[in-house]
Amino acid sequence: MKNIPVRERFTSNGFTLIELLVAISLSSMVFILVGSFMAFLINRNSRSETTELFEQAKNDLVQEMSNSIKWAKNLSISGNHVVADGVNYTLADGRIIKNGQPIVPDGVTINSFEVTDYSVTSDLYSLQIRIEMQSTQHPLSKDELKLVVSQRLTEVQSE
Repeated sequence: MKNIPVRERFTSNGFTLIELLVAISLSSMVFILVGSFMAFLINRNSRSETTELFEQAKNDLVQEMSNSIKWAKNLSISGNHVVADGVNYTLADGRIIKNGQPIVPDGVTINSFEVTDYSVTSDLYSLQIRIEMQSTQHPLSKDELKLVVSQRLTEVQSE
């Protein structure tokens, strides 16, 4: 075996164990910080998509129901079922159905559909429609829509 002087054995150009442990610790801290930041961004994007889905559902419901009820000549209400000029709105399987077709996006479940009649006269209806909705992807995300719609007089009366 070759005799290597003591000075040359300990002055090699490698890393010590302490240097390696410090480098591993620092790199794992960087990876944890980057991973946490990525998880935050993904979660924030998911919440934004859920909010956008709720807004789309509310816009669809307001547009569909308010126009139909506002200009209806014949209107009937029974529980959570509204019929405006033959157009049926009802709650079935967590969806609001208009004549057999859902008008709420797939990512939203309707938990409650309540119609309250605040009419003063029997000629023109004034309704409050309260709808509670929940995200199917994020069950803790919930929203509510309160819609007040008054039926309009659609006949012109002349003297």
